[in-house]
Amino acid sequence: MKSAELFVKCLESEGCKVIFGLPGEETLEIMEAVEDSSIRFFLTRHEATASFAADAYGRMTLRPGVCLSTLGPGAVNLAIGVADALLDRSPLLAVTGQTESSKLGMQRHQLINLEEFFRPITKWTAVLTSGDAVPEKVRKAYRVAKTIPMGPVHLDFPSDVQSQETNKLPLPKETRWIVGEPIDPRKLKEVAAKIESARFPVVVTGLSCVRRGHHAALQKFAEAYGLPVVTTPLSKGALPAGHELSFGVISPLCSKVTLELLNGSDLIITVGYDFIEVDTSFWLRQGAEVIHIDYVPADVDESYNASVEILGNIGVILDALSKLSKGRKKSELLNEYKQGLTKDLSQGSDSDAFPIKPQRLIHDLRSTCEKNAIVCVDTGAVKYLMTRYWRVYAKRTFFLTNGLASMGFAVPAAIAGKLVFPERQVFAVVGDGGFQMSLSDLKTIVANELDINIVLFDNSGYGIVAAKQEISGKRVFGTTFENPDFCKIAEAAGMKAYSVQRASEIIPAIQDALKDGKASLVHVPVERSEVEIMKALK
Repeated sequence: MKSAELFVKCLESEGCKVIFGLPGEETLEIMEAVEDSSIRFFLTRHEATASFAADAYGRMTLRPGVCLSTLGPGAVNLAIGVADALLDRSPLLAVTGQTESSKLGMQRHQLINLEEFFRPITKWTAVLTSGDAVPEKVRKAYRVAKTIPMGPVHLDFPSDVQSQETNKLPLPKETRWIVGEPIDPRKLKEVAAKIESARFPVVVTGLSCVRRGHHAALQKFAEAYGLPVVTTPLSKGALPAGHELSFGVISPLCSKVTLELLNGSDLIITVGYDFIEVDTSFWLRQGAEVIHIDYVPADVDESYNASVEILGNIGVILDALSKLSKGRKKSELLNEYKQGLTKDLSQGSDSDAFPIKPQRLIHDLRSTCEKNAIVCVDTGAVKYLMTRYWRVYAKRTFFLTNGLASMGFAVPAAIAGKLVFPERQVFAVVGDGGFQMSLSDLKTIVANELDINIVLFDNSGYGIVAAKQEISGKRVFGTTFENPDFCKIAEAAGMKAYSVQRASEIIPAIQDALKDGKASLVHVPVERSEVEIMKALK
């Protein structure tokens, strides 16, 4: 068979179900092979949409999301979602078509060295130099992408190699039993003793805790010792909303009560925390002892110096620690903190002001959609506000970009969400700045008959940057703009569109958007409340 056919058969063997992409002349053989396969090719209008969708698909399934582009500008456009996957630890395989092998290294039209281009933003990158090398390199790509910390890999496929004949076949399906070092019971007892004797211990969860599904083990552990739990943005929902031991999120617009609780702690137990999530200088009190529980060792950081590190399967470690609990009672301070947090996070949720307070919009959206709805959040003020106020009831339902924090993530992520969870409600929650980076693919959503609901927070500007200009005593400059009529753009793409003009219209608009199973936009002018929150935190 041709090498391109073998390549696609290898993807099938690894479990690939969908490829997000935008083809080019250098991918003709790959496209031909995909058409004859069981893999769905999901055509996007922009390569960034393809890579963001693959990024989100990887997070949602824990299998590498696959994206495809041609050489040159296509590959460069693909890079933003690849970089996002690197910094948010998402398994992803980026495939680029390339010019003929004989031209590599020359000065030619659209030719750049893609192996070197992708090297800084992937865990591994390689050129497929012959058809016979395809099975091994595809297997390695998948293995590297799935190895903790998960991340993106890249394969560059020259067009002449795609056409080569080969007698190779996909490698047999992989079955691996890897037995790590047993967890030292003495170390577990030492940690349990430290927790029992601490004055005010606090748990901080990170992305590896929720990405691998350790919600139940975490809840059991927190309840066994009466430990308050604070999350990073990517681990929001580690405990279900409303749980008595859930104490908010650490982020630039988090509740002051959450920071006060952390500042009052003498022992911080991090569970799956990754340094790329939130800078330790923002939340870690100098002098507090740190215990690090994760799959991998802690990175080097001046302010994060763990006294004990327990490495291995997080769920197994937490279950073992839970069994060692002697019934430590909750601190009496927790009730006071909980009351303060509840009051802080409820402010503005019933406001009738216009432009709408984001707190009211988030509250009404949460009360209208199902508890297991998939919510994909874009970057900017909308991300910090959703991280602060959104209540997560079901695991693997809240997705955002945090490491690279790139605008334009939410709509492609929602596309992936609808493919992975076709029976659930799916929302893309976006700001007006980020939304304009995804407009090209509104028609993609309609053409594929995807029931995705876009909720647009419109404050006519880059709100966080403008807020920082204002708080710093600088002039608000270059951060505000006049928007187009987003409802007309959505309608032109074939979507339903609703424009909210008063607070009482939020719930009816969302209910109407959810009625007929078609894509919709709910446009809501919002107040720049991030300014007052940032001032209060400062």
